[in-house]
Amino acid sequence: MGLLRATPILAVVFLLVGCGEERPAARMPGPPCPERMAHLEAIDACIDRHEAAVERREAVPAEGRLPTTEISFHTAAAACREAGFRLCTREEWHFACTGVRPGEDGGRLYPYGAEYEDGRCNSARDGTSVVGRSLAPGGSHQGCVTPEGVVDLSGNLGEWVDGADLTGTLRELRGGSFANYEKAAQCVTEPLAFQPPEVAFEGQGFRCCRDAR
Repeated sequence: MGLLRATPILAVVFLLVGCGEERPAARMPGPPCPERMAHLEAIDACIDRHEAAVERREAVPAEGRLPTTEISFHTAAAACREAGFRLCTREEWHFACTGVRPGEDGGRLYPYGAEYEDGRCNSARDGTSVVGRSLAPGGSHQGCVTPEGVVDLSGNLGEWVDGADLTGTLRELRGGSFANYEKAAQCVTEPLAFQPPEVAFEGQGFRCCRDAR
């Protein structure tokens, strides 16, 4: 009789041990992002700290040098892939610049805060002339930086992101360029800026992103 009583007890012990709470998947060892990128922890993504230059078809950080401009969406996307990354999604770019997800309140209007400050980034104050303005080396406007250390999200170059208009035929540019005024250099503009993906105008650039490890 003792054996008959012990059998269900063993079964219960097995169930208690074998059916514990589901644990989250373990992270890969090492830092969540490459050294060239900042970690956007709240959305688990990595974004280049600097706009990109293209060397031998590969996107590299343009720290202290001129980023590549007159580049199409397709060429920018290919350069990120060649480096092992991808273009940023509009959500990743938005979070990096504003500090909040799209649709959430309380975000920054500019990478550094709520009010436009002349000279912080490479853009033009309303009412001034854009004649003679030009592209600047990455990081040369030291005040144009987010708390996470991402620079030049406002002005310098309008950056291609992996977002499209409602027709799916045009691609999105964020942040405004050196020839744009205050509103166009905000983190979020109304209306959003779109261009055909094959065009390569002066003032267009990019940076890369990837998922965090």
